[in-house]
Amino acid sequence: PSHSSALIWSKSPRSALAAPESEKVMVEVGGVRFATTSATLAKAEYFRKSLKENADKENGSSSASEPRTLFVDRDPDVFRLLLSCLRHDRVILPEGDADLFRRALLDAIF
Repeated sequence: PSHSSALIWSKSPRSALAAPESEKVMVEVGGVRFATTSATLAKAEYFRKSLKENADKENGSSSASEPRTLFVDRDPDVFRLLLSCLRHDRVILPEGDADLFRRALLDAIF
């Protein structure tokens, strides 16, 4: 019998190939840089607002070759989990690391 090492919740199965194309975005979290897309981040209300505010400020002034960068003052280990949730529409939280599990739940609320 296999033993589960993670808590998994799935919103809905979705193919990564079906995702719409969007611009590349860099997110710097606690000194760690993450590369993703605006479509992935826009799944979370916090980032929808940040992306809109950032776009309004730039108003076409940024170079198309350079992805925009968002700065988030949070824990990069937790953000890695939350970004994975946004990418795959499922939550996979480690059961073996109770501290990371709690921090991920708190940041998910943020």
